[in-house]
Amino acid sequence: MQLPDKSREDRLLSIGELQKLMNVSRPTIYRWIATEGFPQSVALGPQVRRWWKSEVEHWIASRRVSESPARQ
Repeated sequence: MQLPDKSREDRLLSIGELQKLMNVSRPTIYRWIATEGFPQSVALGPQVRRWWKSEVEHWIASRRVSESPARQ
């Protein structure tokens, strides 16, 4: 089964993997979801949630662009 709009290189990340990847705490990730537009998770079961790596990487890249100093 192939998932739509996801490359073969993409994968789902757990909250623990997100914490390691971004070097932040779990509450920080959930705060970003609520206030900073961090990607929503995918429910795989009643208590299992994962994030698409490509969506997280896109969010990180968009933050770099929006926080970079204005060029004159």
